[in-house]
Amino acid sequence: MFSNIKIGAKIVGGVIFIIVMSQAIGFYALSNLANLSNKLNQTSNVDLPAVNNLKSIDKEMNYIVACERGLALGIMFDNKIVRQNLFKSITDSWTRLERNWAEYEKLPKNDDEKKKWDGFVVNFTLWKTKHLAGMEALKNKQKLVEAGVSEQDANFQKWDKAADQAELDARDSFQATTGTMDGLVSAITTQAVSSTEKTRLSATHAVSVFMTLMVVGGAIAVLLGVFLSRSISR
Repeated sequence: MFSNIKIGAKIVGGVIFIIVMSQAIGFYALSNLANLSNKLNQTSNVDLPAVNNLKSIDKEMNYIVACERGLALGIMFDNKIVRQNLFKSITDSWTRLERNWAEYEKLPKNDDEKKKWDGFVVNFTLWKTKHLAGMEALKNKQKLVEAGVSEQDANFQKWDKAADQAELDARDSFQATTGTMDGLVSAITTQAVSSTEKTRLSATHAVSVFMTLMVVGGAIAVLLGVFLSRSISR
């Protein structure tokens, strides 16, 4: 059957076959590269920044609580320089926290992550409300101290007790907040690790398939060349 086909047609057909085969191999390679690029983009531009932002938020929360507890100690509150530094540190920490919060909220989230984030926000809002109540009491104490009011004054004692009570009230909500934060970070980390492993396996599979296609394609090209050579020599 092939012997009845003209030489020119055989050559053209062979060239077209090789071109189509090369394009198929190239398309497969590009498709896998695009898939790998998307997975790496998710890990490097979404998952890792998300974990970094959340860990920073968690760090600032703990730092704020530590400073607030420092202010609750008379020996530190009575020292003007220490007191002012602690108040400033809390303000600066809130600025860093809010910056990381804003950056995290810009990132895309799947349904599970969004649900965990919403749960964290509920606990965080409750803790922040109680924290601000404690800060209000501490600032009122500061005003009284700077006005020269004695620590034995009834008004001073009222705000001193209010600050201590606010700290106690905030403790449970703070633990709940950090608990939901840990769950959120764990979920994103697990997702990133899983995605990275899938990317590695996909890359390994792609290399194997690509090499196989190259070998098979090369063999077919050689056989086709031999076939055309014999057809021309007849």
